[in-house]
Order: sequence, then C-alpha cells, then structure tokens
Amino acid sequence: MEILQKLRESASSVPAVMLTGHGDERLAVDLMRAGASDYVPKDEISAEALAQNLIGVMRLHQVEMDKRRAEQELFKSNDKISDILESISDAFFAIDYGGRFTYVNQPARCCWSAGAMRSSATAFGTGFSPQLCGFAIN
Repeated sequence: MEILQKLRESASSVPAVMLTGHGDERLAVDLMRAGASDYVPKDEISAEALAQNLIGVMRLHQVEMDKRRAEQELFKSNDKISDILESISDAFFAIDYGGRFTYVNQPARCCWSAGAMRSSATAFGTGFSPQLCGFAIN
C-alpha cells in the first residue's frame, strides 16, 4: 500500500495493478481508493489472468488519457470562441430552443442594461432572461 501511495503522491498517472495476499474486499476497496487501477489476489493469479488484467487496465488508461486530451482541447476551443464572441463590437447573444440565453457578450449586456433589448425579450416568452444562464445584468 505504501508503494501505491508514494506513486500517487508523485502525481503519476501510471496504472498500478496490485497483487494481494488474499481476496479481502476491504483491502480491495482501500487499494482502489488509494489509486490502484485494479488488484489481483495471489491465489487467483495465472499468466493468462494477469495478462488479461494488464491489457484491460492499459486500455482503460489509454481511454482516460484520450478523454483528458479531448477535454483540454475542448476548454481551449471554448476559450477561443469566447474570445471571438467578446471581440464582436455589436451586441450578440445566443438562445437555446427553450428560449434561455446560452451566451451574452459585453455589448449585449450593456444594451440589456440600457433597456434596448428588454422589449424584444417578450417576443421569446416570459422565461427569456439573461439571469437564467447566470448573467447578472442590471
């Protein structure tokens, strides 16, 4: 267990399969909470079972790494889109099919504050409000 804790403290995302002396469920839960990818009781180990376990763990690790990469790319993309939309000097807002704001840029927030957009909001229904998507517009 100490080796696993030291591995995780080093911020390593390397998958770790732990061999246990017996199939104690409490130990298995503790190992998984400590960051083990999987565990194999020594009394159930065979070359084939260990190989299958390692293949499964490595596949899962690859999927997790791909997911992290995709999430990072999505965040970067969202930041770029936000920067582009905020650079628009005209008022711009987006609404979803339910009539809720999903995006309001700074010029649109200013227009809303000045009352220029309030009358047009009634055309979308009473639920149409920037506050529904977290925009605090005075």
